[in-house]
Amino acid sequence: MLKISHSRLIALSLLSLQFFATSGVLAAKRPKYQVDKDRPLNADIMNLADRLARNPELMSLSYLKYALGNPSKSAGSYDGATYSWNPRLSGPSDAAICVLAVRTNANRQTIGSVMNIELPDSDVTLDQVEQREQTIGKKFYDNNCFPALRFSFQPNTSLTYTQKQNTFSVHHIEIAYSGPPLPPPSPQQILDISNDRRMKALAALSNGQNLQSAPLLEQHLAENPHDAEAHYALGIAYQNSSHINEAIAQYKLGLVNGTNDPDVTNKCIQRLQALQVIPDPNQQVDFHHLALKNHGQGLSEGDVQSSTSQGSLITHNQPMSNAPQGPVPFNGPANQVTPPPATPNFNSLSPTNIMNHEAGAFPSNASGINPGF
Repeated sequence: MLKISHSRLIALSLLSLQFFATSGVLAAKRPKYQVDKDRPLNADIMNLADRLARNPELMSLSYLKYALGNPSKSAGSYDGATYSWNPRLSGPSDAAICVLAVRTNANRQTIGSVMNIELPDSDVTLDQVEQREQTIGKKFYDNNCFPALRFSFQPNTSLTYTQKQNTFSVHHIEIAYSGPPLPPPSPQQILDISNDRRMKALAALSNGQNLQSAPLLEQHLAENPHDAEAHYALGIAYQNSSHINEAIAQYKLGLVNGTNDPDVTNKCIQRLQALQVIPDPNQQVDFHHLALKNHGQGLSEGDVQSSTSQGSLITHNQPMSNAPQGPVPFNGPANQVTPPPATPNFNSLSPTNIMNHEAGAFPSNASGINPGF
């Protein structure tokens, strides 16, 4: 019979209590996942996977370039093509590596396609996926003995989530189709995903994500060059990233294309005035005050003098410290103040004239260099 002293028994009890207490603290600190509070990565990618599984014709480059951006790598073969999206290279896509393999027949019609999505930072489990889909999927183990969950929403189409062992998080999504030839995406489907990309770009800009919004806006404007609001938004993204010349060009394009949108036009003018591309009419008063100071013509207390040619009045209650007191002697035309040059009224100029107005305040970047997005 094993004999344990009273002191050792007390020590073992204390250790066991400490162990259970520590386990309870760790369990309390572990965040409880809620399906309706997905991180943007999980929500965007899983929504895209659902869309492709329910509409397999969307697994084509003509549609996915709006959802993920232009592929970073592509390769073709006699019976299909392969496209890859790497977020470290393409930028606008989420932090997921996507690979699309398309198989075509002799008439270049799609008869098979597989979309593989790798999720390195996912925190979604298979149970949460099943709750999200609100249906029961088929549970099995794949060839690597990883737990998997498969759904089928359309004939000849499957949606499979795979979970790594001992991680309790989904790391791979596969959408596969094999069957009759598929039609191309409809114009309405293309329009919907294009509008979704535009809204995603504007939302990223409002959140201060300039590096994420600029590539999306560039792609959108390549296909919609007359979108004045998108030009203005891209100018903000460039300016916030210190690409001043590119920002000026976008503000000018927003001004030209925003003739039917006074709000965008005024915003572009204000940005160009702040960058000293076009003069600010309000600066004429400042020029007048500077001329008075340089010529030493201080006004005595209580005097009122017209400040501008339009007749706005400025009252000087105190004389200028650098100016002589009392009346100013008149010594001829040489001592008279030279009025500042007339400020052009840009409200009366056409957008084309403003486009042709050169600032000259900022050095141009080397031609052909991408802004860095």
